[in-house]
Amino acid sequence: MRFENENDIIIARNALAQVGAEHLSDRWMSESPAAKAARHPRGALAQQPLLLLLDEPTLHLDIGAQVDLLATLRRLAAENRYTVVVVPTS
Repeated sequence: MRFENENDIIIARNALAQVGAEHLSDRWMSESPAAKAARHPRGALAQQPLLLLLDEPTLHLDIGAQVDLLATLRRLAAENRYTVVVVPTS
């Protein structure tokens, strides 16, 4: 365990920017699930993954939010050259 350094903060802010959530940068992680995933130094995007495995990420989203999320994942995968595997909702 360690405190984040300046490089960690840059990576986390970049992760927030990738998902259009820059406005969440001053919130506590407990206030926003999106901030948790993107901002936390050990969060999914801040880890700069080669593979992103998501288990039912659209489960509690309405159809519009599902489409937006999947389009964002496709864009991020193309821009950052990583693989996204999504386990669909059954």
